[in-house]
Amino acid sequence: MSTLGTTSAAPLYAGFWRRVAASSFDGAYLAVPSMIIGMVIPDRVPRLLLGIIVYCAYYAGFHSSSSQATPGKKFFGIKVTDHEGGRIGLGRAIGRYFAVVLSFIVLCLGFVPAAFTQKRQALHDLICSTLVVDRNAQPAEIVAGGGVMPVTAGVFAVASIAFAVPLLALILIFVAIPVYQDYAVRTKAAEIDASRTSKGEVERTENRAWTTADGDVTKIGILANADFRGDKAIILGLSLGQTWDEARKVIQANPELTIREDTLNKGRFYVYDRGGPAEGDRAVFYCQWPDGTAKMGRLVIYPRIARFLPAGDTRLFVARSAASLPPEVKSWLGPEDRAVVTLDVSSMKTTTHVYEKRALEVSDDIAIFHAPIVHVSFVRPDLLARHK
Repeated sequence: MSTLGTTSAAPLYAGFWRRVAASSFDGAYLAVPSMIIGMVIPDRVPRLLLGIIVYCAYYAGFHSSSSQATPGKKFFGIKVTDHEGGRIGLGRAIGRYFAVVLSFIVLCLGFVPAAFTQKRQALHDLICSTLVVDRNAQPAEIVAGGGVMPVTAGVFAVASIAFAVPLLALILIFVAIPVYQDYAVRTKAAEIDASRTSKGEVERTENRAWTTADGDVTKIGILANADFRGDKAIILGLSLGQTWDEARKVIQANPELTIREDTLNKGRFYVYDRGGPAEGDRAVFYCQWPDGTAKMGRLVIYPRIARFLPAGDTRLFVARSAASLPPEVKSWLGPEDRAVVTLDVSSMKTTTHVYEKRALEVSDDIAIFHAPIVHVSFVRPDLLARHK
């Protein structure tokens, strides 16, 4: 038999690029149900499980059907068979779908063998003993073997787009969106502050501190006081407008707390709870002295602060989205102006809402089974405005 790559071997096996092109078409077909699932199911785990069911039904159903091919594979003239050229059963097709998931999990390395193995099998094909071949190939021809189907101009064009789009999406996610998010939040906060000033609104609320019965640890009572305002926040003895020296003295005097500078964000310091869990856990909150300013302009608290909070205030951190907040928390936050940033790409979703008097952010990270990262931001726009 002629070796793979010689011109005498009849084209039979679907090569890497043809399979990429077919997968990109199937991804486009599945985009609509994926968006519908994302809109109607807000919680991540049920959304993930339903997505798996839909995708499995799509791939397993088509691969075990009489056509032996998904719409994408049909379009590019290929099908899935066993080693004898026969149609695979539903059970094997389901197993093949989850083997494909395995190929993704290993940093997509499971797809690489389709570029160089003799029969152009990916990891999931090797696991399930399947082949991807020309849709017109007969069982006898598949058993006999052959060469690789040629890469046409259409296949190359679609495959190139399939690689370019995720690359551009990654650039957008990791570069453009964080920059815009920071800019939009600070801009909106400045607009709100300017609006208050133009209307002659004056905050009359006193700076207040809430302490425990033993008097050792200063608490914050957020929902306990309807007149509390974000720019008057006192959190474990720290408050907006303090200088670095003033804040450092508060930290050093409090045995519960320790502070560390963020090496990636100049002027940001994270405060950790010494009495809490292990070193790797999240900070209690962070303080921000924007570059070129002497006073703290931002104070952001995380769910770890709950150890110091009155019981009612822990309701701030139960949200899976701003819409799921309890009524009393929504009332405390004040009217919602608008969502300045909404990013929803695959399993990552970040939504930031800016309110009239405070900011609440609920961030879903990529880790599937982690709870959302909820934090409340208290901001002094007049101080942050100096940050360039």
